[in-house]
Amino acid sequence: MSPRIVYAVVLCVLILGGAGWFLREKPSEANVPEFQYTQVAAQYALELTPTFSLEKDPFALNMDESPALVVRLGDKELLALDSVSAGEPVLLEEVRGLVLGMNEFFIKATPSAGSALGAQALRVRLLQGGQPVAAESYWTGNGLPVKAVFRVTLDEQAKEGAHAE
Repeated sequence: MSPRIVYAVVLCVLILGGAGWFLREKPSEANVPEFQYTQVAAQYALELTPTFSLEKDPFALNMDESPALVVRLGDKELLALDSVSAGEPVLLEEVRGLVLGMNEFFIKATPSAGSALGAQALRVRLLQGGQPVAAESYWTGNGLPVKAVFRVTLDEQAKEGAHAE
């Protein structure tokens, strides 16, 4: 038998044996603590004001599943509207599901087919007691939909209803 074959067999045995030993010796279950979210007790409202009129997407494959305005917090859909007039504020009175730390709202606003070309904006504000806590404007142009992530960090004071960042 050639020494090359012997070396190849020994090398294969070492590699397979090492892999088998590693899989046997590693812990079978990771000890990862489950993360606990602290819900915010304060009442918050979300206000969205488009500078353009919103309608369902005429190019969507299924128009029933493509509302003009969609707002999600995590995996929960908070708001879905079929049409909104330009300049008309949309107020979501009570936002449920906010937690201490980072909160991300996904917002999609589809302009109507007759919307003017050029720059268009969607103003988003998080309100507490009617006062803005966080605000952001998202811009688009040429009839493209606004797809944005509105990030808000709520601190310990927000837990009691005092303030957020």
